[in-house]
Amino acid sequence: MAMAPAEMKEGKAVTARSSKNTSKVKDFWYKNVCGKITNPTGAEDSRADSQADSRADSQADSRADSQADSQADSQADAVKSMVGDQVKAEAEKQQAKSKAFLRSLRPSELHGLAGLLDPDDNWRSLAAHIRNPGGEFRYSMVHIRKFEAVQRCGKSPTVELLYDWGTTNITVGQLHQVLCESGFTSAAVTLLPGVSLPDTGKPYSHSLLVVQCSDALLEKENVHTGQPCTSNTRGFAPTMVYADPCNPMLKKNEHFSSNFCNRAHSDTCGATEVASYGDVQPVEFSTLLHITKNFNNEPVKEGGSWLGEGGFGVVYLGHLNDKLVAVKKLSNQCEEGSDTMRKQFLQEIHTLASCRHKNLVELLGFSCDGPQLCLIYAYMSGGCLTSRLTCTDELTPLSWAARLDVAADMSRGLAFLHQQNHVHRDIKSSNVLLDENMVAKLADFGLVRTGEAGGATALTSTVVGTTVYMAPEALRGEIVAISDVYSLGVVFLELLTGLAPYDEQREPVLLSSLVEELEEEARTIDEVMDRRMGMVDPKALECFLSLACRCLAERKRKRPSAAEVLQDVQEVSTL
Repeated sequence: MAMAPAEMKEGKAVTARSSKNTSKVKDFWYKNVCGKITNPTGAEDSRADSQADSRADSQADSRADSQADSQADSQADAVKSMVGDQVKAEAEKQQAKSKAFLRSLRPSELHGLAGLLDPDDNWRSLAAHIRNPGGEFRYSMVHIRKFEAVQRCGKSPTVELLYDWGTTNITVGQLHQVLCESGFTSAAVTLLPGVSLPDTGKPYSHSLLVVQCSDALLEKENVHTGQPCTSNTRGFAPTMVYADPCNPMLKKNEHFSSNFCNRAHSDTCGATEVASYGDVQPVEFSTLLHITKNFNNEPVKEGGSWLGEGGFGVVYLGHLNDKLVAVKKLSNQCEEGSDTMRKQFLQEIHTLASCRHKNLVELLGFSCDGPQLCLIYAYMSGGCLTSRLTCTDELTPLSWAARLDVAADMSRGLAFLHQQNHVHRDIKSSNVLLDENMVAKLADFGLVRTGEAGGATALTSTVVGTTVYMAPEALRGEIVAISDVYSLGVVFLELLTGLAPYDEQREPVLLSSLVEELEEEARTIDEVMDRRMGMVDPKALECFLSLACRCLAERKRKRPSAAEVLQDVQEVSTL
């Protein structure tokens, strides 16, 4: 049915109104319903603004931090560069100094080294390590003694040594190398602080190598068990005898764990271990007071008990169970030296209790329950070899045959000691004691060290011994049995000549240097032999001198062993 025009117009109007109403509904829905759901409080805009501000602040802080970090890095790089330049400059300076001649060192630098090397005679070990360009050692014992003379005049032996060595165009770097090889790390660092330490194959220590050498020969110490004896011993040990198990005075001391022995336990061996050594028994200090008349310091000839005195103690005569004994009372020392004294005390007990031989002194007893440590030995009526060679107190001179017997006894005892893998380290005439039958025994075992297996060389940071008897390698800190043979050679020259091992009023000053004069035929054996020993077969004299010279070879590999020395002495005795 067709719609009238009026109806059509009305329909369009209705449709238009409906569409308009729909549009209003949508607008209302979105504004009132959707708006209330998504932003019911109207805070969305505020949150958005806050987030925007936060992002802006964060970005600003980040930029500031980045700029600060960049600035700090730049400053650090600048500092590193500056320090690097300074280190490089200092290294270049030290390298240049190392190439300079030793004689260019300022006096203040020389005396700085002297401050490290003069104490305890450390310069001696340095001198013992210095070689000539050809490889041979530059300084002999004669040179060492000359430097000592400088020291007695109040000058520095280290400075004089460096002055002398500097005349050979040696460089500071070469001195640095020798200081390192000698173990004087502190001195090396002081000399060239910017130069790294070379690899010497040895562990470095900032402590100096201490050379503990006795010069008591110059002071004429009198220590022995019989007659007065000119000695340079560091801790003389008179001859000993086996203990008497039935002796009531030699008690199995149940209170042996004294303060000393407890302290000594951590150093060498414990009190229980010492007490377990068979015949070697502890003796109460009160007993020693009784048998020595309270350690009477008047000489024996004047009714007292005093026999002699050495660097580490005083020796007294006593009567123990109807036997004459010599009691060595060790000196009280400061705490710094007490550890060394305790170690030597225990070392002597350990060695003599475990090594029994007719040519080694025999330990009788010891005491450590009193204020001072004591060692007890048998009284040796023959005295020490030094006193017999110098004929102290008008003693009868030793005959040639008696001197050969002494040489054989010494060699036999030393060979046994070396077989037990021990190095004596202080062989000298004052450490050779004679009994009533003139049998010689080696004494003073406080410095004994166990050697390396197979005769290998061990090293020590503390060089000990008596310089005029010491082998060149011993002065450098080596511990090897063949060094004892060198010392034996010096004693053999004493037997041959009757001369002291050192005499400033004599030429040569060192008895060991006599070998060079004899080899160069500047002197003959007839000129130097001791006439007091009577008639001697010239061939025997020559053979014995040749043996002494071989013992005194500078290179240790050229020396005979103690067992070979014994065999040669026995052959000389048959001539």
